[in-house]
Amino acid sequence: MLPLLSGWDVLTLLKSEVATRHIPVIVTATPADRHQAQSIGADGLLSPPTTLKAVQQVLDRTVQPSTPMPVESSALKLTVLHLHTVAIPDASAPPTEPIAEINLQTLFYPYNCPVLEVDDLEQAELLARVWKPNVILLDGWIPEPLAFLKQLSQSPFLAALPLVTLTPEVTQAANQINGLSVFPCLDPFSPQKTMLSGRTPVPALLQVLQVAAGMNWMPHILVVDLALLSSSDRLPESTLPSTPAPSPRNHQWSSWLQAFGQYTHTAGFRNSIARSWGEIEQVVQGHTVDLVLICVRHPLAPTAHLEGIKSLLRVRNKPPVLVWYQSALPSLAHPEPLDLLLEAIATNTLSASTSMQELLEEIYKTFALPG
Repeated sequence: MLPLLSGWDVLTLLKSEVATRHIPVIVTATPADRHQAQSIGADGLLSPPTTLKAVQQVLDRTVQPSTPMPVESSALKLTVLHLHTVAIPDASAPPTEPIAEINLQTLFYPYNCPVLEVDDLEQAELLARVWKPNVILLDGWIPEPLAFLKQLSQSPFLAALPLVTLTPEVTQAANQINGLSVFPCLDPFSPQKTMLSGRTPVPALLQVLQVAAGMNWMPHILVVDLALLSSSDRLPESTLPSTPAPSPRNHQWSSWLQAFGQYTHTAGFRNSIARSWGEIEQVVQGHTVDLVLICVRHPLAPTAHLEGIKSLLRVRNKPPVLVWYQSALPSLAHPEPLDLLLEAIATNTLSASTSMQELLEEIYKTFALPG
């Protein structure tokens, strides 16, 4: 019953934003809507008629003590305004496969790319004013694309945004209107060579959206050095080259971290150093890193690290984990508890003889990038 935006739209927006996604949301809907509510991110469901007892039960199940949320860089966040027209094509119209049939919110979530879904220009202008997206994705069948895009160009909020088009007809019409910045993507879901998080090939559409918004996506590597790891719960700080002031004992290692940060940044990766296990678990669960590099220097780490690795092992849908031993690899005949856990969590292990070039090649291999 909300004007312009439905309750599902509001729920999608709340769960797309870092500032609000951790706040529990309870939806009042029928049992038939349970799957939709859960797929968008609802934390609880109430079915009418609602009783005070039912409200108390769902609150007890849903509301937990609040925890600090990881800080994400807004500069690397790509927000897409997906304008999907819902006009029904006539029989003579060419067949199309609208992108709205694919859950873009789920597809782009690992890449810190929230999608705002709208059905018409009035909704699009409202969301552009409030949420300030980076790019418009135009989808669906448009009977008169030139007239539609002229109307879009009359909104200063929409006309200022780059426009990604999916059909030759809409692309041609958009190019006829002065002031529109048009980026065609006629094969949106063709797999690309790039693979982030070791899971799914990045579709061409995401790369075009990034180019249109002036963003170059850089996979994020989280470096976990067990010897430098703190027991505090500080949140991530800056990028890898900005390491804490080293002690004399760690000076050589800190110099290597500096070199690693510069080397991988030049190769197209973003880096940060983990400060605590609480922070590591938060960013891994939040899908804000694409690879974890655990560096192990003996003597073995204290028991606190065993518990930290166990908690990380329990996280589902983890990014790839590389374990790099800075001394001799552990003996398989007499493994230590730490080594057993690292073996269980590792996507691959690297020895102390691994060179910087070999490490980079292994990272490329893990991301399925051309080396």
